[in-house]
Amino acid sequence: MGSQKHLLLVWLTLWPLCGLAEPDPERSHRLSYHYVATYDAGGLQDFWAAGLLDGAPLDGYDRATRTKVPAQPWVRDGLDPDYWYRGSTSRAAKEDWFRRNVEILKQRTNQTQGQHTLHWALGCELEPGGVVHSWYQFGYDGADFLLFDPGNLHWLAVESGAEATQRRWDAQREFGSQLQHYLRDTCLEWLSQFLHLRRAWARRAAAPQLQVWARPTPERPGWLTLRCLAGGFPTRDIEVTWLRGNVTLSGNERDKGLPNGDGTFQLRRYLQVPEGEAQGVRCRAAHGDLEVPLETELGSRAVPWPPSQGSGGTSSGAAAALGVLGGLAILAGALFLWRKRARWKMGQSRLHLVSDEEVPEDS
Repeated sequence: MGSQKHLLLVWLTLWPLCGLAEPDPERSHRLSYHYVATYDAGGLQDFWAAGLLDGAPLDGYDRATRTKVPAQPWVRDGLDPDYWYRGSTSRAAKEDWFRRNVEILKQRTNQTQGQHTLHWALGCELEPGGVVHSWYQFGYDGADFLLFDPGNLHWLAVESGAEATQRRWDAQREFGSQLQHYLRDTCLEWLSQFLHLRRAWARRAAAPQLQVWARPTPERPGWLTLRCLAGGFPTRDIEVTWLRGNVTLSGNERDKGLPNGDGTFQLRRYLQVPEGEAQGVRCRAAHGDLEVPLETELGSRAVPWPPSQGSGGTSSGAAAALGVLGGLAILAGALFLWRKRARWKMGQSRLHLVSDEEVPEDS
């Protein structure tokens, strides 16, 4: 299975459960990475890794080739091959870290039977006004396990199985200082760089697009149903409206924003109008990464309604779901339980590419 399809399916599964893709009304921005492993008595079973920017996927991990893979076109196009090489080295090192440490965890939790989940999450969030939040923490079987406080460089063991690791890492003040520097400085630098790349891509003429079609309305003779498709946007927070002149028209919002097969997002809006009043109706799409909104109208004649295929190949991702549904259910369930049981607001996280602090010492 292609790594891009696998990542799409991971995202489709996580999105409704975790609420990560909901747009922030205050326009805060978050960068995060999540690493999730499942294991049983035989050792490491599955390992997933995903980076997120404002709730939308940045990248994933192809376990078969041990490579870091882009999840959106602007990520793929905006970063050089050396970035992906170093990122692949880092991701592979994390998988190896999980393989070793689940063996340690089995003994410390005295749980050598059954299947269990270990989740590592870290990242930073920049709110309007410059307020910064950051996190670096581990979860076990859906609950908080070990948390880092970057303010005093102290680790908090939530469960007894984490106490030995807490004592070991508390004694390593240099390690804590490196994490603090990453969370307060490096993470924000990468957040800024990713936002710059995403906005530059969104403002290219060939990036987000807007199209309008029309067809007769069977239940209302003499009326047309207009459909506006805003596709290729880097995040879900797309605002689509119908206009005639300067007047906003009330449309049918029966479709919600959905991820495309290439990691971008689409949103559809519908409007019913009398056949003689369709000309001059415009569709407008606004997004925070665009300097000016996109606009288009039906034109001088009705454009035939295209076949319903989505935008960007979502159907192909759905077809590929059969091969990974079991693993995705475990991953989504782990994140959902952690969020519910620990009452933890999931952020996003981002590790420095390849450095000593990126993969902690064995626990």
